[in-house]
Amino acid sequence: MNFKHSFHVFVDNFSIVYKHLLYGLIATAIGVGLGCAVLIPAMNNIMGTSQYVALHDSFGVLWTDISNLETETMSEDLKVMRTAFKNFVHMFGSEKAGLLALCVTLFILVYLVYRFLVGLGNYTTGALISDKMTMQAKSPFIGTMIKNLGKACVYNVIYVPISFVYDALCIVLLWAIFFRWLHFLPILIKIFLFVTLLIGITAVKLAFTVNWLPELIYGRKSNRRAFVINFRKSAHGFGRTFSDMLVIVLIIASLNIAAVLFTFGAGLLITIPASYIALICYQFVHYYSSNGYKYCIGDDIIIGPDQENPPTVEEFFKGKDD
Repeated sequence: MNFKHSFHVFVDNFSIVYKHLLYGLIATAIGVGLGCAVLIPAMNNIMGTSQYVALHDSFGVLWTDISNLETETMSEDLKVMRTAFKNFVHMFGSEKAGLLALCVTLFILVYLVYRFLVGLGNYTTGALISDKMTMQAKSPFIGTMIKNLGKACVYNVIYVPISFVYDALCIVLLWAIFFRWLHFLPILIKIFLFVTLLIGITAVKLAFTVNWLPELIYGRKSNRRAFVINFRKSAHGFGRTFSDMLVIVLIIASLNIAAVLFTFGAGLLITIPASYIALICYQFVHYYSSNGYKYCIGDDIIIGPDQENPPTVEEFFKGKDD
């Protein structure tokens, strides 16, 4: 039921997609500008080396074969890329270890700043959706961001590093398992297992943090209190929440991949902000439902704790009669 109601809330708040898109473009421009200013001077000393050129070319060949499903040459391409990567790493170990450490550190810092900016937009979007679900209010994006800026900053200072460390450790572990320890498996099976488990661990993270943002915005808890309550509540009914999040992540991944393949990336302008909003809608629907709060999924359509009155398919697409 939460999954179905989340879809209704998403449709009711679809106009926020364009506000989130505009903010996301600004955040991306800041992130790219900062990255260019900080990383390009350091990267110039790396990109001119023969080891980097060999690694870049081998990755390009592998990616082309993956895109064209050339399974016969993928294993050989992977071996070439692995050799090029070893030579690349060896170059840093013997000649430019300090430069490598500097580049990696700068890249991580720029990425964290970018994720922080994106997180501010997500917090603001959550506040807008909460206002619409509880009061049918259409709050302004900029005014809502300014109003919640302090709490949003503290939230993202905590959430962004935790999420980054979790994602990085999981990716490194999966890469080590499938591309080093289980190197004897066919390349397509390794890619399939890697992507499948990556989607699964992403759903686990989202399921464990599903109540955090709503507790801050609607529950008006402090960041410390919301953090503790979130993990305590997430343990109850985790299986159902994980199942919903797994489906949502699969749908989001499929839509974004389709946008890349069939629209040459142009569709990402809609699918990326819509993905964030879909996840936030589910978080608030889950929070309201699990706590027994009433909320709106459309004009004059109220979901209560005791009796739910969602519209039929015909009523939903027809809209309210005058």
